[in-house]
Amino acid sequence: MAFVLYGYAENPRTRVARIVAAAQGIPVELVKVIPRRDIGRHLLIDKFPLSNGKTPALETPGIKLTETISIALYLAKCKKKPTTLLGNGSPEQEAEIVSWMSWANQELIGTLARWYLPLVPNFSRPAPQNKPQIERGKADSLAMLDVLEDLMNNKTHLVGNEMTIADVFVAIVLARALEWVLDSAWRKRHPNCMKHFEMVTAWRPVREVVPEFPFTNVESACLTHYDGD
Repeated sequence: MAFVLYGYAENPRTRVARIVAAAQGIPVELVKVIPRRDIGRHLLIDKFPLSNGKTPALETPGIKLTETISIALYLAKCKKKPTTLLGNGSPEQEAEIVSWMSWANQELIGTLARWYLPLVPNFSRPAPQNKPQIERGKADSLAMLDVLEDLMNNKTHLVGNEMTIADVFVAIVLARALEWVLDSAWRKRHPNCMKHFEMVTAWRPVREVVPEFPFTNVESACLTHYDGD
């Protein structure tokens, strides 16, 4: 039985899992599940009750997993070939990498999604178009990314001197915001973030999974109206 990943190609968390698998040389079959469009959601819940209908989820001959960090760590430790995905092997670097993964998976994507997710069309379970919440999400996102810009000054990688899952996770989460809300003006003001993003997205395993990353030139506006207007 091959490894089977339940998710969809544009989803940041699914992308991270697929990139780690590509870096390790692990073939993974992607079964399309888009919960917000009610595509495969009930199948996902039936197979993975703890998923609460959220992607990704991984099914292997030996284990079934939900939660992105768990999946990424499992794939990184399936030693098909040597990589630096978890750093230099020290507990200190691995802990720092997991810390970045957790930050990207909880703080960064959660904050950015409050800004960009209401702008994504064609969801049967859309995020609410609530103006105060979107504006708060925007302000919090910009503040968080300013901190990241400062932290990346004079740094190439987030942990150590090689590509790790920390780099992949942060860049892939940022990609979704670059597609919808982080416009050309923002990119010019954040050269450190963009240098790191371009380095990560030029990496072969990333290109195998996501050949192109679209950018918006102008911050996307709300689709139609705000709830309550």
